[in-house]
Amino acid sequence: MFRNLIFDWSGTLVDDLGPVLEATNAVFAAYGRGPMSRAQFRQHFRLPYLEFYHEFLPGVPIERLETVFRAAFAASSVPVKVLPHVREKLAWCRARGIRAFVLTSMDVAAFGRQLEQFALTAAFEATYAGVVDKRRMIGEILERHRLAQRDRALRPPGRDAVRLPLPEGRTALRPAQRTEGAPLPGDREKAREAGAGAGGRPDSREDLEAGRGEPDA
Repeated sequence: MFRNLIFDWSGTLVDDLGPVLEATNAVFAAYGRGPMSRAQFRQHFRLPYLEFYHEFLPGVPIERLETVFRAAFAASSVPVKVLPHVREKLAWCRARGIRAFVLTSMDVAAFGRQLEQFALTAAFEATYAGVVDKRRMIGEILERHRLAQRDRALRPPGRDAVRLPLPEGRTALRPAQRTEGAPLPGDREKAREAGAGAGGRPDSREDLEAGRGEPDA
């Protein structure tokens, strides 16, 4: 059994596809590109998200894109929801002493608000947000928290199809496939009792609470 789980946030623990799509299309509109449908977004979006924007809005500085995106995301009226069975799965992990973490590219401040809104702060030993390229952060998390090599797994996000070249001994759990309108990963068979989941060196929730870092604006 895996003893240490690193979860992604968006599309793995919460469903925020509605506001993410709205914000993405707001960015496109700001720079003269037409909107994407939900199906098109699912097809083309990928992590690191820099690659996605470099493909569709080449030459636009990511700082400008993020400014538009964050404002549109915050203004969206589409609710973000915790996915089915997530709370039960996290409680299951806690009851068995399984250490849980979050690694997400989501804006630090927005992530912190959602974490508190959904009362999930206590479910994780530590959280890391604002990580543009997660591949570069995984090793630091594993070393910082002394996660035993044979006991750790990462759950890549369901819709975000990040490619994770993992060193020997680390496991990436393949997210379940889903069709339009189907539940996101998290309510699949209970046999998959695991999950894992801008700019500069990211702050962990531990660091923010201890005053060692500042959330992104």
